[in-house]
Amino acid sequence: MQKKKNKYWILIILGTCFIGAFFIFIKPYLTEFPNKNEPSISQTAPSAEKLPNHSGGEKINYQIKTVYFDNRKTAILINNENKEIRLPISLTDKNKNLFSLTNVQGSPTDLKIGQKISLTNDNGLYYFNN
Repeated sequence: MQKKKNKYWILIILGTCFIGAFFIFIKPYLTEFPNKNEPSISQTAPSAEKLPNHSGGEKINYQIKTVYFDNRKTAILINNENKEIRLPISLTDKNKNLFSLTNVQGSPTDLKIGQKISLTNDNGLYYFNN
């Protein structure tokens, strides 16, 4: 009888651990992401890093911080003021994790995580400057 009680307690503890681990590892995937055709843009205040370019747009330097190659297909770019934008990507080389920014005109097809790029934002449209 004592062995049966011990087995039940072990099953309850293992089940609780499994459920806890599930939520810890799945939580990042439960957050809301923007529509893949519309970038989510953080508000940014004018700064010295923004230079006029491309018919009145602003040239902004970014670093590619995070890329989701799964079904989200989203890149998170961050500027020097830690303001983020999220843009949809198109995977160009799965083995090398290379991609392009689908909503950015002139985007090269060999971008990678950590790379620094310069974009011009002209009324919500992005253009590649590098």
